[in-house]
Amino acid sequence: MADPISTPLITKMMSGLGGLAGGVSFMAFYKPTNVWDAAIRSGLSVTAAIVSTPVLIDYYHLNHDMNYIVAVSFAAGFCAWSVLSLLARSLVKIQDEKVNLK
Repeated sequence: MADPISTPLITKMMSGLGGLAGGVSFMAFYKPTNVWDAAIRSGLSVTAAIVSTPVLIDYYHLNHDMNYIVAVSFAAGFCAWSVLSLLARSLVKIQDEKVNLK
């Protein structure tokens, strides 16, 4: 593990797996309608975890340890669908209000 590529690659893989676990556990609370919906949610959770895990670890001043990486990516994957659906609903509401004002 002395090469400079293996450590970031393993970190991204672990954060992706943590995000997938978080997304799948969120599906227990808010069930997908079909397999395609579950695949989209899983992909979104993995992407959100890979992108946001380094930012959240630096923001909260956590160690770059695998335990923290998996925990933060699990939380990011768990929250990804609800945060993005909240954002989408609020943007649709703002758009409807602007259309009605004209």
